[in-house]
Amino acid sequence: MTGPKTGSISAAPAPGATRPRVSRRILAIVVLVVALSAVVRLVDLGRYPGTVFDEHYYVHDAVAILHGGLAGSSAQPWKPAALLSAAHPDLAKLAIAAGIEVFGDNAWGWRVPAAFAGIALIALVFPLGRRLGLSDEWALAALVLAASDPMLMLESRLAVLDVFVALGTAGAVYLALRPV
Repeated sequence: MTGPKTGSISAAPAPGATRPRVSRRILAIVVLVVALSAVVRLVDLGRYPGTVFDEHYYVHDAVAILHGGLAGSSAQPWKPAALLSAAHPDLAKLAIAAGIEVFGDNAWGWRVPAAFAGIALIALVFPLGRRLGLSDEWALAALVLAASDPMLMLESRLAVLDVFVALGTAGAVYLALRPV
């Protein structure tokens, strides 16, 4: 869709056209919002030492993965060696397992991969908005709204799979729009 600006929402550039560079002021605001978002997600992450909500299942699965739960037996290599919640794919549980391996089997170790995924998701909102054809101001507004969403904050502070799905989805949309 090409054409002149209408109000403060600019039309998407023509295929093959380059978008104007982001101003330093807008870029500074984006960095500030992402940094504040990181603080909100990381400060006091291990406050509640026990598992909360569905963390019980995914932390258990991550620990089982660390102890060879994906290996299976020689007779049945397709069957997990440990009891895992088979209803969900293992990629996010592998991320939680990596957090446990690096930071320890505690609330911080369980939750930090989800916090990093939430920060990455917030960092992706502005470029995704631009790629969708929004002006810098509207992409910034989308970033601020996403960063201040209480549900996204909560999901980014728990060892559950939702924030990993959201990050994967946003990343896939961003990459799918790359040629546009």
